[in-house]
Amino acid sequence: MTRRVTGDGLVTTVPLASYRHEEKAVAALTDLFTAADACAGGFTLKPGGDEHQVTGATRELAPQGADQAMGFGITRRTDGTDTTEKIVVMRRGPVIALV
Repeated sequence: MTRRVTGDGLVTTVPLASYRHEEKAVAALTDLFTAADACAGGFTLKPGGDEHQVTGATRELAPQGADQAMGFGITRRTDGTDTTEKIVVMRRGPVIALV
């Protein structure tokens, strides 16, 4: 499920996961926190069949206001070029959003 968010001239699409029970959403974010630490040294992924190498992932501060939130700084190498992305995952009740 996704939601389109607009404001101040900006538009973004926010992927959402909704769980029937809040405990499942808490467990999903807890597993993500653990995986983030395990992947700090990098990993390889293949979205759409194209290989991308993540060379580093670090936890960063996330905005306040959610029941749980976590920020990531990810460095990705594609065709020899490094790019950095900021990702925030947050939970309110049984709903998880990724921005």
